[in-house]
Amino acid sequence: MEQTNYFDILGIDSNATMGEIKKAYRKLAFKYHPDHNTGKPGKKKYIQVKKAYEILVDPVKKEEYLKGQTTAVTDEPWTVLKEYWQMIYEKGFCVK
Repeated sequence: MEQTNYFDILGIDSNATMGEIKKAYRKLAFKYHPDHNTGKPGKKKYIQVKKAYEILVDPVKKEEYLKGQTTAVTDEPWTVLKEYWQMIYEKGFCVK
């Protein structure tokens, strides 16, 4: 899986300040929010923008990202939860 560049998603430089990150996020979040932009491409872009913001505003996550230790943005935000419930179901912890 290819590493996603969160700085490119937000359209900012890699040494942007916290204020620049927040400003870029707000602009793009409003533009691609499902309430303002219907359709799958808008939803996908909104999820990517949100994930990029979550990584870049948290100092620990940002440091891990800069070291190349984080995973890329997925198209489906519920993939992890879906896999978790599938595992529980397969192990018999969940009644059919």
